[in-house]
Amino acid sequence: MKVICGLFIATALLSLPARADQCGFTGPGSSACFYNTNVVDVYYGTFTLLSPTGATLATENVVTAETGLALLDTDPPSGQPIGPEGLDASLLSQFEGDIQDSFADLPSFLFTGLTGLEDANGFGSDANADPGGAETSFDQQLALFAGGAGTVSDTGFQQPLISQAYCDFLNSLGLSMCGGLTPGVDTYAFTYQVGPTIVGNDTYTSLTNFELLGRDVTVQETVAPEPESVAEVMGALVFMAMVWMRRRSRAS
Repeated sequence: MKVICGLFIATALLSLPARADQCGFTGPGSSACFYNTNVVDVYYGTFTLLSPTGATLATENVVTAETGLALLDTDPPSGQPIGPEGLDASLLSQFEGDIQDSFADLPSFLFTGLTGLEDANGFGSDANADPGGAETSFDQQLALFAGGAGTVSDTGFQQPLISQAYCDFLNSLGLSMCGGLTPGVDTYAFTYQVGPTIVGNDTYTSLTNFELLGRDVTVQETVAPEPESVAEVMGALVFMAMVWMRRRSRAS
C-alpha cells in the first residue's frame, strides 16, 4: 500500500511547478524547503536482423537516456545548483524495486543499460531539443545496425500502458475503479523521490520521473545475385545478340 500511495503523491507533486516553501520558524538561521522536478527520458528497444530467407542473423538491445534538469524557482533566489544534486544512484534502485516494473513487462536489459549510462549528472546532459540527444543516439545506432538492410517492421516509440493485471492489483488493495486509471490507455508513473538533502541551512528534495519510450525494429537483408549468376546472364545476352546479328546478316 505504501508503494501505491507514494506513487500517487509523487505523481501529483510532479505536475506542480518548482517552488520554494519556508519551513520551521522564520528568521536568521531558519531552514527553507526547496522542491524541484526532473525528467529522465529513456529510449530502449531491440533491433533484429533477418537473412533474405527470414532467419535471424543478429539482435541488439539498445538503451539511451538523457536528463532534463529543472532549476528551482526560489524566493529569494538560491545560488545552489539544484538540478545535478537531485540525481544519484538511489534513483535506479527505486526504479528497479518498483512493483510496476513487473506489470509493465519491462525487459531486464533496460536496467542494465541504465546502470551503464548513469553519470554524475544523472543520465547525460540536459538536451531540451526535439529530437533530443538520446533519441538521436538511438536512431544513429539503428542506422549502424541496419546498414543497407530494409525495414520489415517498426513499432515506433511507445510508452508502456497500464495492464489489466495492474488494474486488478490496485483493486485488490482497495483502490476501486483501478484508482482512476484506464488499462490500455493510461501510462505508468515511474516517479521517485531523492532527498531531502541538506545543503547549508536549506533542505532540497527532488522528484524525478522516468519517461519510458520503447521501440522494436526488424530489418532484413535483400537478395543480391551471385557473381556467377551475373556472369551467366551476361554471357547468355551476348550469345543471343550474336545469334540475332547472324540471322540478320543472312536475311540481308
